Amino acid sequence: MLNGNVITVNDTDYMVLETIDYQGKKYIFTNEIKEEEPTNDYYIFNINNSEVTKIVEEELLNKLIEEFKTLLAKAYNELEDN
Repeated sequence: MLNGNVITVNDTDYMVLETIDYQGKKYIFTNEIKEEEPTNDYYIFNINNSEVTKIVEEELLNKLIEEFKTLLAKAYNELEDN
């Protein structure tokens, strides 16, 4: 799944901001979109084949947030260096 793509889950649109593999599973960090505009709501989903599941388990969610923060900080720093 490419960053910037829009996916629809349960009739709600989300823009994919980043993708990671964590412990053998694929996760995406998304921003909810309403009326074609981004919101202040962010979600993490697990992608397993064609099944998309929102992560709600707090311990896993906290671990994934740290992984995404590290990845996004690295990408931001690389942009600043250029």
